[in-house]
Amino acid sequence: MKSKRIDNKQGIYSVDYTNKYYYEDSNPYAVTKINDGNSGAIDYYEWDKKGNMIYQIDEKKKRERNLCWTEDNRLQGYRETGEGESAYYNYTAGGERNLKFTGQTIDISQNGNEYGKPILEHPTLYASELITINEKGYTKHYFEEGKRICSKIGGGFNNITEDDLKKQVETLIEGYEEQIRKERDGVMHTFDGCMKVEPEIESYESNDLFRVIADNYIGKDEKEPAFYYHSDHLGSASYVTNGDGKVTQTLNYLPYGEDWVDLQYFDLMPAVIFYVI
Repeated sequence: MKSKRIDNKQGIYSVDYTNKYYYEDSNPYAVTKINDGNSGAIDYYEWDKKGNMIYQIDEKKKRERNLCWTEDNRLQGYRETGEGESAYYNYTAGGERNLKFTGQTIDISQNGNEYGKPILEHPTLYASELITINEKGYTKHYFEEGKRICSKIGGGFNNITEDDLKKQVETLIEGYEEQIRKERDGVMHTFDGCMKVEPEIESYESNDLFRVIADNYIGKDEKEPAFYYHSDHLGSASYVTNGDGKVTQTLNYLPYGEDWVDLQYFDLMPAVIFYVI
């Protein structure tokens, strides 16, 4: 058993905890149980032979998590019970994410058995490493020597006709509808084979992506909101600033990569605070 205490100040907020960690005898890096020193709640963990987390029980939130991985150790399926979230990820042959489905997990009862059914209704298309499209809009990403330094939300189509825009968008999403059709089988295989549950996938045609851009951006001459990433020594974003140089988000992470602190600022005051402990 190991124990750890962290005292950290985030502006006027104090983020402290004292936890106890338990590990497998055969693997000193695979924590099997964490005892929360503040609430007394206990989290339980399971890992596969490659060291990927495949199961977690969160007593504090009364939720269970299932995680499924590809052969090359990339997260492919995720389900969180207790009205939590579910997700599916697909990758190119080079290991780059090109498609994501997300949605809520709905707790249902069938033949007297209760289980969490994933409802995957929000697709995101990663048309390339430079542009991401979903039903809310699109984001352009800018890189320096392979490191993402900035993202801009929408814009860029103020002086273009709808016909020309459609040609550009169709180039971006070429083959997307066929990819969606193929990936439906992959989604079913992942969730059934790994979690023994059958997800529900909402229909989403490629033309919807065109309408997202056309309805929200065509003919508008608005300044594109820009956000800049400031990374720590591991390359993870610690701060996000806007075009005026003002901090819009502060992030800290737990050792296994999950968010510990996520502060989002509006008018320079923390508006949304999540503590994942």
